[in-house]
Amino acid sequence: MTEPEIKIKDLAESVIRGTDIYVVDVELKGALGNQIIWVYLDTEQGGISVDSCAKVSNELGLLLDANEVISGKYLLNVSSPGLDRPLKDARQYKNNIGRKVKVRYKTEEGGKNTSGKLVGFDGEVLTIELEKGPVQQIPLEKALETKVLPAW
Repeated sequence: MTEPEIKIKDLAESVIRGTDIYVVDVELKGALGNQIIWVYLDTEQGGISVDSCAKVSNELGLLLDANEVISGKYLLNVSSPGLDRPLKDARQYKNNIGRKVKVRYKTEEGGKNTSGKLVGFDGEVLTIELEKGPVQQIPLEKALETKVLPAW
C-alpha cells in the first residue's frame, strides 16, 4: 500500500471503530488532482449494506478533506469487495467456507493454481477440498491470490 492509501485506511478504520465492519482494501487510482479512491468494506458476518457504505463514505469524505490526504479533486467509492475481487483479509476466508475458490500460491518451483471447495480455515491454513482428489492444505502466507468462484 502507498502512503496515501495507508492514511485513507487509517481514517476509514477510525470511522468504523466499535462496529463489526472492517476495511478489506484501499485502492487509489487515476492521476494526481483527479483521483478515484476505492475503499472496500466487509463485516464479521459477511456482507455489508448499502446504508453502511453510504454512512462510512460520508464520514470518511469529511475526514479526507479535513486531513488534506488527497490534493485536488477526487471521487470516493465505498463498497463491498464483490465476487470479482481477490480475498485480502483473513476474516474473509471464514466468511467464504463452503464456497468454491481458486487459489494461486507459492511453491519452491514457482507458482501453482488449484481450485475446489474451501472447507476450512484456522487463521493460518486454508483447507481446500479438490474437485479431483484429496484435501489440500495451503498456508495463508503462501497464498498469492484467492478468488471466490461464482456458483453457476
